[in-house]
Amino acid sequence: MKSLIFLALFAVLGGCLQYTPMSTCPAYKPVHELTDRLMETFNAGNAPVDAGKYPAGWHHSAWTDRRVVTCGPTEAHMRALGAHYRADGSEISRIDVRYGFVREETGWRFVGRPSGALPLP
Repeated sequence: MKSLIFLALFAVLGGCLQYTPMSTCPAYKPVHELTDRLMETFNAGNAPVDAGKYPAGWHHSAWTDRRVVTCGPTEAHMRALGAHYRADGSEISRIDVRYGFVREETGWRFVGRPSGALPLP
């Protein structure tokens, strides 16, 4: 009986809840563009160089997955997974970081720099 009540309540409340895909988030496109530029800058060798950011044998890096995990009209957070590669395409190491973003009058920007993240330009 409890199962039936739970299922009925879930069905009623489920109609009130809506899943909004993160791709409809106002920050989705801008934060992907920002992290694209970040990776381009890093691969061009123009990023501020922190000790250990370019692993031995490094040739290039790439995002393997990026997901906006929280989103609002003025802030967003992204989980970004990336990898560093040698010239032959073999993987050296991986990175797993969370980036924060805020929207200002001039547009979206990074907030802070998480540990292990690519250096911000």
